[in-house]
Amino acid sequence: MGWCTWGKVSWGAGGGEYGMVYLGKDTSGENIAESLVAEGLASRREGIRANNPEQSRLAELEEQAKSAKKGMWSEGTGSHTVRDLKYTIENPRHFVDSLHQKPVNAIIEHVRDGSVVRALLLPDYYLVTVMLSGIKCPTFKREADAPEVPEPFAAEAKFFTESRLLQRDVQIVLESCHNQNILGTILHPNGNITELLLKEGFARCVDWSIAVYTRGADKLRAAERFAKERKLRIWRDYVAPTANLDQKDKQFVAKVMQVLNADAIVVKLNSGDHKTIHLSSIRPPRLEGDSAQDKNRKLRPLYDIPYMFEAREFLRKKLIGKKARPAPTAAALGERGPGGFRGAGGTHPGPDHPLLPSRPLRGHIALSTQEFFALCPPVLELWDCGVTVTVTVTVTVTMKVTVTVTMKVTVTVTVAHLALDGPGSVVGWSWELSLHPQLLLQLSSRFPKPGVFHGVGVTQGNIAEALVSKGLATVLRYRQDDDQRSAHYDELLAAEARAIKNGKGLHSKKEVPIHRVADISGDTQKAKQFLPFLQRAGRSEAVVEYVFSGSRLKLFLPKETCLITFLLAGIECPRGARNLPGLAQEGEPFSEEATLFTKELVLQREVEVEVESMDKAGNFIGWLHIEGVNLSVALVEQALSRVHFTAERSPYCKALLAAQDAAKQRKEKVWSHYEETPVEEVVPVLEEKERTANYKPVFVTEITDDLHFYVQDVETGAQLEKLMENMRAEVGAHPPVEGSYSPRRGDFCIAKFVDGEWYRARVEKVESGGKVHIFYIDYGNVSITEYLNAQEAAKSAR
Repeated sequence: MGWCTWGKVSWGAGGGEYGMVYLGKDTSGENIAESLVAEGLASRREGIRANNPEQSRLAELEEQAKSAKKGMWSEGTGSHTVRDLKYTIENPRHFVDSLHQKPVNAIIEHVRDGSVVRALLLPDYYLVTVMLSGIKCPTFKREADAPEVPEPFAAEAKFFTESRLLQRDVQIVLESCHNQNILGTILHPNGNITELLLKEGFARCVDWSIAVYTRGADKLRAAERFAKERKLRIWRDYVAPTANLDQKDKQFVAKVMQVLNADAIVVKLNSGDHKTIHLSSIRPPRLEGDSAQDKNRKLRPLYDIPYMFEAREFLRKKLIGKKARPAPTAAALGERGPGGFRGAGGTHPGPDHPLLPSRPLRGHIALSTQEFFALCPPVLELWDCGVTVTVTVTVTVTMKVTVTVTMKVTVTVTVAHLALDGPGSVVGWSWELSLHPQLLLQLSSRFPKPGVFHGVGVTQGNIAEALVSKGLATVLRYRQDDDQRSAHYDELLAAEARAIKNGKGLHSKKEVPIHRVADISGDTQKAKQFLPFLQRAGRSEAVVEYVFSGSRLKLFLPKETCLITFLLAGIECPRGARNLPGLAQEGEPFSEEATLFTKELVLQREVEVEVESMDKAGNFIGWLHIEGVNLSVALVEQALSRVHFTAERSPYCKALLAAQDAAKQRKEKVWSHYEETPVEEVVPVLEEKERTANYKPVFVTEITDDLHFYVQDVETGAQLEKLMENMRAEVGAHPPVEGSYSPRRGDFCIAKFVDGEWYRARVEKVESGGKVHIFYIDYGNVSITEYLNAQEAAKSAR
């Protein structure tokens, strides 16, 4: 096969032609018919033009073969030459796995189309149909009682494969089995037919099988991109996607602030703005079956969807507070990016460490062609230099102390030059060794010198790929012509294939993990039962799930598997804006800044909390610490809150007061209008020798349950009555507009009592639902009334 031949027709009969075939360009070459007869592999046909010279020569050669007992003239029945072909395989997947992706010698017997062949595997004579992994060529449509209809370039692709592989000796790597179809890669000394078909525009990459391609999916994508750019054959009408992003948005470094479930993160840009980034080409865990259709059930996605909590925790621990480099999808950039991170898993440590070589190890390996194929079968066109592959070898490293350590490491090998003119030629490889930081840390434990490695940096990979490899997300499937996908889509598919094979996460056959998390936020009864336990526990570990305001948070307690609302003790933060039914309440100054500060410091971080007490609504009150920082003190230091009088009883009182004094001196934020109260000189008053009582007539207006009472001075009663008359007259002349006043705690106002009259009052408490607690300052009684019955105080009431 593959040789130039010359044919001569001797005669024709019955619609056929008969003649001789010679190797070469004329009759001086080797006669194929004579060679077959001479080796006993064919016999001469009797009675056909036996008197011509050609037949006489064949008869002479046949007699010589008989005498030498060659081929079919040998002794015995010749049963040992009959091959036992195996046309079927009972378990194709088990058969493929048993070969462990090692190259198998084979002969290509038939080419169905450009990417599907029939091969005879040696030496066991299995006749199998092999589909080329990662690609698909145009096919021939076959229908009953109808001729084959080739798709565009189907015949050309078939001829391209036939002319190079048909009846050739090759090596095949069987890589996977999909729906009883065997997927593999055909290796030939002159190149990789898979990549050649792509580069010539005869095939396209297919996502469902590219993940099992063991020779590097990025090479297939690069070959396909090569054909697309030149619009070869099936890509003749291809239009490249246009870029739709600004240069500054293509890649940037940002700090991860929050993880949204399992497929999106919120990052903080250098400008201070926040942006939501969705991980491309992956799908987070989701409900399936009856659970997804139960509309009456109150769903908590983080805890009720299987593996959603594990996925969120994986991203939270990996990303929160870290610097990340988000990159848009390849389609957004207008071109597909590189196939992923390759090479060693880390960088070499700095030259200042005394135990390590000051630079990477380098060397050169000379191998024969046979050794080259044994170590690393070709996965590329061997005449294309500069290709990087990774192999694991055993090397011996002598450190700068008198210790020799032998270890297995991964080295990156770059093909420097190739000379494959003959079987005995030499292949030159240059290589560079980079030790993984984790391996270096293990090695350092064997030496007495303490310390850390300086300059060791771990190469960070694609977080989406890590998530998929853990089985905590799945990869989206796209139409073949849809380029709106991740630039590392092939790595995602490969990671998913590994997760499926290893039965990880969503692909596990084990029982789905169940998270029974009790939410006791706002449940006063449960909170009361839980309070003594938290008080005795002292500092408890927690994760901040949500930040409502600067001092109000929602915490998840892992050990207790519950959610609680937590209020910071000892401080009073500015109240944020609230949307009440029928009423929008504006936030106090610097409330948003306090909320943002708390979010950036503790949101989704692991913290420690000390619970001291609980309010009437079932919210726990206490202290929160993160990495040795008391959040209450930090807010006061930043002038984002004031010290509450309840802090006097806490062990953190001195720190809070010191922080508040410093903030007052700076006059920042909540203290921007602070003015120091002048110190009044205290004049000592001499005590009178004899105490005299000064009794005044009073009128008792209210007696409370705790034996307190309120009185009015009889002497000033006329003044009070005059003030009330003027106030009511003013209110009657200028009635208050409904909804014009929003009561706030501590406000001085006027309120309507049950007798329908207006009195001077102070707002004690504002409840949701339009209720307000009123204290009548001239009488001492308290009532609960509607918002409409409380109005801004008239001028005459002051």
